[in-house]
Amino acid sequence: MEKRFNIFNPANCRTCWCCYLDILGFKRLVSKDGSDCDALMNPVHKYYQCREIVEDWIQRKRCLHLACFSDTFLIYSDDDSASAFAHIEQAARWIMNLNLSHDIPMRGALSCGAIYVVEADNIYIGTPLIEAYEQAENQNWIGFLLCYSAAQQLKKFDLSPSKLLNYRRWQIPRNKQTRGKNALHAYLIGSSSSLKGKNVYLGTLRQMMLQAKTKRDKSKYQKTIRFLEHHGVLQVVQ
Repeated sequence: MEKRFNIFNPANCRTCWCCYLDILGFKRLVSKDGSDCDALMNPVHKYYQCREIVEDWIQRKRCLHLACFSDTFLIYSDDDSASAFAHIEQAARWIMNLNLSHDIPMRGALSCGAIYVVEADNIYIGTPLIEAYEQAENQNWIGFLLCYSAAQQLKKFDLSPSKLLNYRRWQIPRNKQTRGKNALHAYLIGSSSSLKGKNVYLGTLRQMMLQAKTKRDKSKYQKTIRFLEHHGVLQVVQ
């Protein structure tokens, strides 16, 4: 073990935005189709489709960084500024959108706070990482939300989550019940991609719901569709 592993370097700390995204149902897809190398073709193909979309958006934003762990994507910014939020939030929305256009459902969460990062050694430590992970993994639908820490940071810029056109406060469907209120601001998938007053992703979600194999999987789509239908099409925001 090299000595640098035992030295805390303050220069590796940053206060920034942290976005956690993963492919919904990927573990089950691998378990079902991955009994041998030939059977892994389908999940691996989907993974590369997803990763290509993620990396494309990260390359567009110089202030963003990416770490990949299987089907999990950690995106973090240089700092916790309002401009960094605009970049990471836009990237997250379009990653969600474009993956759905390839029939790849995702879930995710955006947090903010101090993290310790050593990219060369794949070291990522910090409360916002845990918060984003727990909020994302506990969602029982196809969705992307703003964590409590992200909402608090936005208020410092006099930018309440309620002022964001692409988000609405909603009782987030959970895999496990949590203490306190579950209402957070969630992304209205497709709100920035309306066509002639219609959400172009509603049809995609309905079709994917019909193709879902289990009632549990179908319910995830139903919950997302209900959320989108309730709020309708919003003003287009790129």
